[in-house]
Amino acid sequence: MRQTFPEATVKAFLKQNYGLDVQELSSFTAGVIDTNYHVVADKHYVFKIFNSGLPLEEIRQQLDFMIFCKQQAQPVQAVYPAKNGELIVSFEDIPAVLLEYIDGEMIKEVALTEGLLTDLGTVIAEFQEKTREYAWPQIDEKHKADFLHFLQFEKYAETMEDKKALLTQIIQEYKQALPRIKECRMATVHHDFTHENTLIKDGRIAGVVDFGNATHTILVADIIISISAVCFSREKPFTTAKILFQAYTKHAPLNAIEKKLLYTLFKVRFTLLCLWAQGEILDDRDCEGIRWYRDYSYEFLESMVELGEKGFLEALGV
Repeated sequence: MRQTFPEATVKAFLKQNYGLDVQELSSFTAGVIDTNYHVVADKHYVFKIFNSGLPLEEIRQQLDFMIFCKQQAQPVQAVYPAKNGELIVSFEDIPAVLLEYIDGEMIKEVALTEGLLTDLGTVIAEFQEKTREYAWPQIDEKHKADFLHFLQFEKYAETMEDKKALLTQIIQEYKQALPRIKECRMATVHHDFTHENTLIKDGRIAGVVDFGNATHTILVADIIISISAVCFSREKPFTTAKILFQAYTKHAPLNAIEKKLLYTLFKVRFTLLCLWAQGEILDDRDCEGIRWYRDYSYEFLESMVELGEKGFLEALGV
């Protein structure tokens, strides 16, 4: 879970390792694991402390992808080296990095206008176009909560008696569809264009943060994840989802396999969120936000099943 540290300790560390004379220091409330500080010195920064226990190899991979995206003129944070030239430092024996601060509100805090949704769909499509050729290394990522490693969460369905039947149904559907899912276009994706990681300034997308879930998986994952988080937790979810989906596919059309699997992949996404959250709860990483993910995901999964494949795809304008 997210930790807090004495302000004086953080300021002294930033002075010693980055030469920053910190004027203001405040903790962001977003996220449930890593600690992120807003640092005001000669300019604004983010000091990110990785409380999640990620291997250094994975943190280095996140930063390398971020740097690549920045080089492709994408709206992501720059990574600043410490005085010794290293990008990753050890703070209280925990890996930490200094990042660019992008000014803006989280998209969950603003009204979803048609213009904003269109901008988001376009940004996701352009991001993928600029970064899809990035060579993601062959590292062990079986723990990643993506569409290719979904079955690691299957065991949690057994612990949810009132929800077990539907969750098991989706799991079996996924197993049958997995060979076709592996035929989808693959790419390195951000994998988390969500309501907390997409920043808005003056009605436009100002930046995309948090590369902790970035991975090599199915290309269509980014738009599915974004719609699931940004649209389906609001009023008129299908109205907003259709605008976002149509803006994305205008620039990045789905192929025949992706269209065929779309309904299944959305159901898998909500099932994955539900099971992941249940696992966090069982592992004593419970909090109000985690329970919201679990319950909201299951409720929307039920509504998707009630609507049916034809009704769901028509609602998205497919």
